[in-house]
Order: sequence, then C-alpha cells, then structure tokens
Amino acid sequence: MQSNAEKVIELVKLLERSLKESNEAQANDYLVTIDKILRSLSKEELAAEEELFISINQNMIEINQTYTKNRDVLKKQLFQLKNNSKKLKAYSK
Repeated sequence: MQSNAEKVIELVKLLERSLKESNEAQANDYLVTIDKILRSLSKEELAAEEELFISINQNMIEINQTYTKNRDVLKKQLFQLKNNSKKLKAYSK
C-alpha cells in the first residue's frame, strides 16, 4: 500500500507532465486531488513523513516558477505577434 506522500509524489509528477503537455484541465484535476490528500492528513501523518513533504513542497514551488516563466514568455510572444499584425495591416493599406 502506498503512503500518502508516495501518492502525492506520483500525482506531482503527473501534474508536471500535464503542464508540459499544455493539458491544463488534467493538471487542475491532479492539483485538486493533491489538495484533497494533503488536507485530509493529520499532524501526526505530516510529521511522520516530513522530509518527503518538504521535498514535495520544493518540487511544487519549482513547477510553479517554471510554469509562470513559460506563461510570461508566451504572453510576451502573443503581444509581439499582435503588434506585428497591426503593423502589417497598416503597411498593406
């Protein structure tokens, strides 16, 4: 039987893969499941596997930073595309 920490680690890996594949709906489902598991844990359960949960937390922070950075790059590229499209329309008149 898997421990709660092992389940969460597996779900975090699936979450990361979903985000890399731009499957945000699936990633959100994994995030909801992770949240439910973590909220259901008692203080004793958290203390028993503290090191694993600290590792999971660090991994989630890294995923968030990567996802935020990628989102910002995409927003910038979209803005440039829109700006260039407007310029092309103006020049083509």
